[in-house]
Amino acid sequence: MKTVHRYLLTLVFFAGSLSAAITSASCDTDDFPVMDEMRITMLAPSMNFNGLNMSIREFTIEDDVESIRAFYNQQWEGELVENLLGDTLQIAHHTDDCSMLVQIMVATEGSAGRLVINNPEFNLGGGEALSVPTPEGAIIAYDMRNNDGGKNAATILATTFQSRAEVEAFYKQELAHLRWVYERSMNTPGGSASLYRKGNDEFNLVIMNTEDQRQTQILINMVEQ
Repeated sequence: MKTVHRYLLTLVFFAGSLSAAITSASCDTDDFPVMDEMRITMLAPSMNFNGLNMSIREFTIEDDVESIRAFYNQQWEGELVENLLGDTLQIAHHTDDCSMLVQIMVATEGSAGRLVINNPEFNLGGGEALSVPTPEGAIIAYDMRNNDGGKNAATILATTFQSRAEVEAFYKQELAHLRWVYERSMNTPGGSASLYRKGNDEFNLVIMNTEDQRQTQILINMVEQ
């Protein structure tokens, strides 16, 4: 669970920093400067986070973090924003056409990180957006969507002042109404995790009490294929 939250929170800085950028025109990964020594792999060719369409690649390199920082400072001199999130250095660059983010961290041999680009041309393939049920009045903290190889996926993180029991009752009724078939669940004093299926589609549901016990947190991962 901590890994999922950390990944979502890593993207918060990027989403917030985009608010001042204009991205009405197209941009492409070919426009993203990379070091010759970077070994790059595609992580998410088409992802949507809080309404922002983006593409994410991962890289490894034998150079240290400071060398990568110097490279991007030279490439984007005077036109970048740096931010340190835990042990990850983030460098963001915005133009009128697109926004780019480099995330860099120390690796076993050299450095590793991600290259994130906001590109209006990267969309969800024209398919229908997934409809993900949430209790009335729930506050959506994160809404991340992606399409990869014909699979539509959504990850939703929400909070509500309804009790855990009320939220569990809501999903039991709502998912049955939507013809999701309950498969299995795991319960602990702090929360529950359940899996529902509809053919090949999956609906993973985690319901947890917040640390102060005042709210209920809902984490949904839904995959339609």
